[in-house]
Amino acid sequence: IYLFKKYENNPKTIFLTIPLFFIWANLHGQFILGLGVFFIWTVIQIFNKFPNNAKTLGLVCLLSFTATIIHPFGLKIYEDAFLHLGNADLKSVVEYLPFDEFSTAWWYQLIIGILVAVGIVFIYFEEKLKQNLPNLGIFGVLFSLSWFVKRYAWSMYYLSIPFLKPVASFFKPDS
Repeated sequence: IYLFKKYENNPKTIFLTIPLFFIWANLHGQFILGLGVFFIWTVIQIFNKFPNNAKTLGLVCLLSFTATIIHPFGLKIYEDAFLHLGNADLKSVVEYLPFDEFSTAWWYQLIIGILVAVGIVFIYFEEKLKQNLPNLGIFGVLFSLSWFVKRYAWSMYYLSIPFLKPVASFFKPDS
């Protein structure tokens, strides 16, 4: 997300995602979430500003994916990740379960969704919605996924901050 923000002022910074994913894939399995976020951001950027930088963004996204394969296990790192899909043992891991209906965490999730929706309305009236579309797309996917798998909730909370800022500014006293 930091590199996405830097990209707005200096498009060449997007090339830093290639070494980022090389390092990330060799350190932590959650790089797949990062690849997903990067892919969503890239697709929205391409549609948002087509054809400007479409080839470059597509190439960087492809090279970032390729950089993850430079790993002692190669493509098997993806095989390990896909073993989680449909694994019955994950019912025993709390972070892979959905929120309990009407629990405190469930209400927090709902409140964040409402506050972000209000923030999006403010952003729309400030005429900044188009520039926030990539982050909104990423937030939307993680928000939806976090209802089914708690694991995505914290990433979604971090990504909600830019959309909560206009709401906080609205309630901020003038003095």
